[in-house]
Amino acid sequence: MENAEGQKDDAGTEPKPSRRRGSRLATARRTLLGLVAGYVVIVALAAGLQRKLMYPGGGYEDEMSVAAYADAVPHAEDVIVTTADGLTLHGWHVFADDAMTPGDRPTVLFFHGNGGHRAHRAWVYRLWTELGCDVIAFDYRGYGENEGGPSETGLLEDARSMWRYATETAGLIPERIVLYGASLGGGAAIGLAHDLASDADAGNFPRGLVVRSTFSSMVDAAANQYPFLPVRWVLLDRYESAEKIASVECPVLMFHGDRDTSVPLKLGQKLFDAAPETSRTGVPKRFELIERAGHNDLLQVAGDRFTDTVRSWLDEIETRQSARPPSSSAI
Repeated sequence: MENAEGQKDDAGTEPKPSRRRGSRLATARRTLLGLVAGYVVIVALAAGLQRKLMYPGGGYEDEMSVAAYADAVPHAEDVIVTTADGLTLHGWHVFADDAMTPGDRPTVLFFHGNGGHRAHRAWVYRLWTELGCDVIAFDYRGYGENEGGPSETGLLEDARSMWRYATETAGLIPERIVLYGASLGGGAAIGLAHDLASDADAGNFPRGLVVRSTFSSMVDAAANQYPFLPVRWVLLDRYESAEKIASVECPVLMFHGDRDTSVPLKLGQKLFDAAPETSRTGVPKRFELIERAGHNDLLQVAGDRFTDTVRSWLDEIETRQSARPPSSSAI
């Protein structure tokens, strides 16, 4: 019913403007609360699953002996190491020739990325053996046939255990050992090089550090991959490599692709900028930008450039490195 001014009274069908505004505000609040709750759930799931995302592994393998992979690693022997926290790690000692005895040639301590296991990198070992280097390749805890669950603390302990194997069990001279890390493995290799730098005067001075497609920190890499998540607040394994590489005293060589979307070039450059300009033996740090290379295809795209660069770098180290007495010390 309308009143004298032609307006609907309280019994009319149209709600008052204030009632409409209140309804819209309530709907907006419910929507906002739903979005916030959904985001919190996503963050909680990501935080809870972060190590599964960071360490996908390559599937547990019951049999990864040299005999089972004789075609892939024809000149090799099995390696078994017990870590300080009681885990058993398995790996291979791959030799550059069929004599299968350590000599004066360099040995590469190989740290692979976060996917797959050591058998998937056999073709990369061949690149090193063709350069006249032996290779010690192992799987982290939770990878290959190894038990345990991976974490930053665990991987760094694995790295120290393999260094002790190389210098104590295998009897290799520390100055002949090259640390090589790819992607996540670069974080482990840099962490080990950082630890060794504090003990270099006791004889723990590696020949050099080579990293491929490696990040400045896992925080930086994760923030790039998941910009919508508060990774700087919730990330457990941070791999602060740029901070750690600042104290590394051995020669440093880095490779990075300009089309890397997993670890963008800017993060590799940030890591390189943090490294000392020269090693304690006077070898300048070196950065090799591989054009048209992504994260996983860098070695294929680089081709001979990778081996040519490493060869010249090793030659420079040989020329510049001052003589030191053979020694080793556990860390």
